Amino acid sequence: MISPRRLSIPILLSAGMLLAATLACDFNFETREPSIITYDQHYSIDPPSLLRSTSQNGDTPFTPIDDRPELPPPDQQIPVDWKQADYLQIANALFEDIWGETTDGWSLNSIFFALGCTKIDNGFQNASFQYFRNEKTEEDSRIVRFIHIDPRNKSVYVTERIYSPRLADWGFIDLKRLNFSADDVLVLAENNGGKEKRLSVDNVCEITLLLLSPNSPSYRGWNVRYSNSDIVNLFEINVDPITGEIMSQ
Repeated sequence: MISPRRLSIPILLSAGMLLAATLACDFNFETREPSIITYDQHYSIDPPSLLRSTSQNGDTPFTPIDDRPELPPPDQQIPVDWKQADYLQIANALFEDIWGETTDGWSLNSIFFALGCTKIDNGFQNASFQYFRNEKTEEDSRIVRFIHIDPRNKSVYVTERIYSPRLADWGFIDLKRLNFSADDVLVLAENNGGKEKRLSVDNVCEITLLLLSPNSPSYRGWNVRYSNSDIVNLFEINVDPITGEIMSQ
């Protein structure tokens, strides 16, 4: 089991900051819940061997480091061919290594993926997940665990925060009911205008996919955005994760 070396204040990538901002607006606009950080740690990973390592019992594939590594220039980044299931496997392995338990019994309330448009034939190049579990001791509380996996700079960031007393109820994403994964939705987005838009800008863009819990004020199903380096929307589409229907674009 890994122990954090120290607490730090990370400078998250734009993907993580976008997710954090969305969640903050979603769940804290009505109530401000007192909270404390109980875990905060960066890790280095070896992307080529990570999936194999997390599917086998052996030495931990996560090495604690003090700070998040710098992101290499795009032409020096080695792409991975990872799908939604691969990132979830890594998240589960982190739970086991750090806390000695799996993600079973924990609820997901946000899923985030991102990739550069030039990597459309590879897979997602980074991902974030937010898990939570309600607990009742002397007062109602909520434990929240955030995981950001980024093979581009060979790193993982994990944090745990406890909210107590718990003043709001969070909804969750039921993975068993999702008939359309991020992989499926990206194909739908490509076939409904995304491919045409990214080719019109010579693939100089980024694609992000965000899914929040259904009771979130910002819920729009799978939200897929194509944006340029100035975070200007080039194309956007929302897809129902159960039916696959296009909700809006």
